Amino acid sequence: MREKKRYYLYIMASRALTFYTGVTGDLYNRALQHEAGEIEGFTRKYNVNRLVYSETFKHVNNALAREKKRKSLDEARGAAEAASLQNKILNGTAVTVPFESRAKTA
Repeated sequence: MREKKRYYLYIMASRALTFYTGVTGDLYNRALQHEAGEIEGFTRKYNVNRLVYSETFKHVNNALAREKKRKSLDEARGAAEAASLQNKILNGTAVTVPFESRAKTA
């Protein structure tokens, strides 16, 4: 039986705790690309190469909507979310969210 395609919202971080949020259909290889510095632009410039968080989605539209929501958080909420994630990283408790069955919203 063919495995169903899944999409991932992911957050990468640098040692200085600079964050990058993205969406991919292949989390493992995308994380390796970031780690190796193969992704040009922001992540290479700021050495953002550690996978610290991910969420799994059945539908790419849901992953993109979550990415858009994450990136459009107001400044205060975004800072609070970043601080929370920083604490989890520093304490070694950052986690990958397991696959959840989500209803198609788009």
